[in-house]
Amino acid sequence: MEHLPVPIQTAYHELMQRFRARPPLSVPGSIMRIEKSGRGYWVSRRRIGDRVVEKTIGPETPEVLATVAAARAEREVCDGWRKKNATLVSMLRAAGLLSLDVNTGKVLSSLSRVGFFEIGGILGGTNAFRLYPALLGVAAPASEMVFTGDVDMLAPSHIPRPRTSARPRSAPFRSGASCARSATRTSPRACCPRTLREFRRLSFQAER
Repeated sequence: MEHLPVPIQTAYHELMQRFRARPPLSVPGSIMRIEKSGRGYWVSRRRIGDRVVEKTIGPETPEVLATVAAARAEREVCDGWRKKNATLVSMLRAAGLLSLDVNTGKVLSSLSRVGFFEIGGILGGTNAFRLYPALLGVAAPASEMVFTGDVDMLAPSHIPRPRTSARPRSAPFRSGASCARSATRTSPRACCPRTLREFRRLSFQAER
């Protein structure tokens, strides 16, 4: 099996290290000032799926203005971090490393934003398998790395299940003709209630 050139391996591992040392962002989304009843307030807005989520930072006080200034400084650091990452990703793609299709990328990005991976969710199946060549520093055999259409999401057993009196109906999570399954081969019920709602909502959007 052919090994990747050393510069490409170095770029890949640098990208992985950068994500492990991701700069903090205390206020996600766009920060803006709004008026309510003649008084100034600061809020943050970000898009999750097809809706915009707004969170109030607080009324315009010296303390809130300091928070806004610190958040904007963090944003500048994150923007620089993303630009460097984009350069590395472009280098890796040019070298022929495998990447996701657009729809799968959108699905995983949405799941990341709603906290699925933070609570222990894991990417499995073909999409995870396609990451191994770069991790091992070898060129991927294209004929053996075809897409199957599945987006397999694994939910570890330590993720709490929502407490409900009735058993919730399983809802497949699809990207095109794909589906997601939990590690126990049940339904995505192993997620926390908030993430489960987003999980199911995103599945219906992906099917449209």
